[in-house]
Amino acid sequence: MLCGAKTRSGNACQKHAMANGSGRCRNHGGASLRGSSHPQYKHGRRSKGYIEKSRLAREHIRQLIILGSVYGIFNE
Repeated sequence: MLCGAKTRSGNACQKHAMANGSGRCRNHGGASLRGSSHPQYKHGRRSKGYIEKSRLAREHIRQLIILGSVYGIFNE
């Protein structure tokens, strides 16, 4: 299987594709980094996972405050 990426000359690349299933040779992205190996991988407070977890935690806190005020635990 050939790479098939368009080269600067406009022709298809004639190198063999890598076996990782990307369909591209190593020059055209066959060995691209993914996940935590990628230099632009987001982690910490700005990651999608953290943002979603903190949103859910805030929603649970809101629900607890509402329940606490209904049962007189919190006086607002």
